[in-house]
Amino acid sequence: MEIIRVKNYDAMSIRLNELFVRQLERKPDSVLSFTTGRTPQLMAELFVDAVNNGLDISGAVIMNLDEYVGKRDGKYSVSTWMNEHIYKRLMTMPKAVYMFDAEASDKEAELLRYKEIMRANPRDILMLGL
Repeated sequence: MEIIRVKNYDAMSIRLNELFVRQLERKPDSVLSFTTGRTPQLMAELFVDAVNNGLDISGAVIMNLDEYVGKRDGKYSVSTWMNEHIYKRLMTMPKAVYMFDAEASDKEAELLRYKEIMRANPRDILMLGL
């Protein structure tokens, strides 16, 4: 593991986006995993800008780290955040997008479904919030 120290939030967001862009340039079929919230917001904007300015994500897979149990389109759902901050803004989409189904009636079955997706798509790069 490499620890990268940066000056502030903007520098962190820029550096994180550079890491994701470099990953996709090296391996166009990368599996990317995102988290949501206030901290990754600028990075998401930078990532969308990179894609809309030519970064090819057509072979990539995007997965989410987690989800709140409740309405898929709820104010605080991961699905809502990803759609508002990334997917609705992209001019081209990745090969696949995988998210938990927050409204699944059988939570155990949903966890098993996502476990199989993760097994079939080992992540190349993962953004975590601390």
